[in-house]
Amino acid sequence: IILAIVVSGMIKGCIDMQDRETARQQQEIAERQRREAEQAERARQAAFMAELNAFAQDKAPDLWKALKEAQFLQSDLAQKLAQLRETFIRLNRDSDKDKDFIRHLNAHSDMLDTERQLQEQVSNLYLSYKKFELSPHDKIMQAELEEKMALGIQAAKNAEERYETLRNNLAK
Repeated sequence: IILAIVVSGMIKGCIDMQDRETARQQQEIAERQRREAEQAERARQAAFMAELNAFAQDKAPDLWKALKEAQFLQSDLAQKLAQLRETFIRLNRDSDKDKDFIRHLNAHSDMLDTERQLQEQVSNLYLSYKKFELSPHDKIMQAELEEKMALGIQAAKNAEERYETLRNNLAK
């Protein structure tokens, strides 16, 4: 009887080990599938962004140029602000009380807003274009596309004016 109990316990232990191993393998498989799905989604998003960028370069070069300039200027100013903030920290000073720093921080915020607006214009134009592709002879779709193109061109001009104003204000 004791031998039967010992053998039974050993069998149960082996089964428990197999169950744990099976569960671990299933978790590994699920984790691998999750990572693969995330990677596939990132690839789809990258492909879409490449398509959107190619569209903007081809169909709305002024808007594309303004967006790229906005992204560059915003990124450049963000980097400089981070460096300046670090300088304030190293000098044991409060950057949030410095008028020049605050002025540049506000300019950066304006640049972020402009960048978002331009990106929104690109997205709106792209969507209108895709709708137009479905029915290229539809006068309503054509009018919507032309309107979005005009809005994109105006947004690019407005962005250029805002950046010129920001440059002048920051130079003071």
